[in-house]
Amino acid sequence: MAKTEPMRPFAAPGPASIGRRGLLLGAAAAWAGGALPSVTQCPDRLRGSGSVCVATAGGALSAAQRRAVFEPFQALTGITVIETEGSSAAQVKSQVDSRAPQWDAVSLEFSNVLDLSRQGEYFEKLDYGLIDATGFAPGQVHERALGSLLVGTVITYSTREFDGRIPSGYKDFWDLEKFPGPRNWMSGAIGICPFIEGALLADGVARDALYPLDVPRAFRSLTRIRDSIVKFWESGAQSAQLMADEETCMGIAWNGRIAPLIAAGDPVGIQWNDVMFQTDNWAIPKGAANRGNAMKFIAFTALPQVQARVSMLLDYGFTNLRAADYLPPARLQVLPSNYLDRGFNFDAAWWGDNKRDVVEEFTQWALG
Repeated sequence: MAKTEPMRPFAAPGPASIGRRGLLLGAAAAWAGGALPSVTQCPDRLRGSGSVCVATAGGALSAAQRRAVFEPFQALTGITVIETEGSSAAQVKSQVDSRAPQWDAVSLEFSNVLDLSRQGEYFEKLDYGLIDATGFAPGQVHERALGSLLVGTVITYSTREFDGRIPSGYKDFWDLEKFPGPRNWMSGAIGICPFIEGALLADGVARDALYPLDVPRAFRSLTRIRDSIVKFWESGAQSAQLMADEETCMGIAWNGRIAPLIAAGDPVGIQWNDVMFQTDNWAIPKGAANRGNAMKFIAFTALPQVQARVSMLLDYGFTNLRAADYLPPARLQVLPSNYLDRGFNFDAAWWGDNKRDVVEEFTQWALG
């Protein structure tokens, strides 16, 4: 089993660091200014006793969740939160296979939940009699997982280049005459699915007709700009650094990596057209010792004011659309949740069937 941080009560946080996907508190923390949307009460059905062990990705994501979610949950429900960092689907599988799950609730990208669920019954069914999923965006409510955090893969561009022109989408990303200069692109070798959806959008495929992906067409499209892609980045930090250092004038990135640059005044912008949405989800490993408390914990994370608290601390969006009522209009402008009509959802099911083959093909293509 991969090494994880030791379990501990949430109340003893360490210094924030860069976590998975570069979830930075940074500029987003300035929005909170110490004052988050208040959550002073919770439904009686969520009160209890004992504890719940919550596994998170770690880093700044955990630091934000600690303040926005764990602290009020413990104070209002009477259930002690024990936190561990380094969640992964492989660890869930190992724990459940050994019939000794250490975690009660775990944060995972939905594609990982789906992939593991295809291999067996590794997660508990969620109790939607206890969990109020009213107001959730389409595609966020699942039998064994509930969407909690929305991430956008976006086009990022230099505001110093192109004589003030702004790329409107991937067709402009591919337009090397109107928008000349070096590009960056996501590597297919960083443990996630290669981003080929943008290549199909550039080739004229409509957002609602992307899946099933036409892989050969996507690679033909990518080949047209291959010589202008000077770097295939292998971390969220690298994607932002390429833009901050002006090594590339256009690229793709997770929105939370670029938002701090914009807030700091760097000459970088985000184009929300054609944004691809992915989500982190809460799930309960099969056989969790504190299954009931885990269900209450997930129900608490679904409350709109709780999700709004997270989105004040992170530049990522909420899945309960009612959270918008608890956020300042200016804050909404930097969150993926504000642009649901301008993008598309990552199809975890399709990628679950095809990831291995496409990763191999992408790796060979990127090598030239």
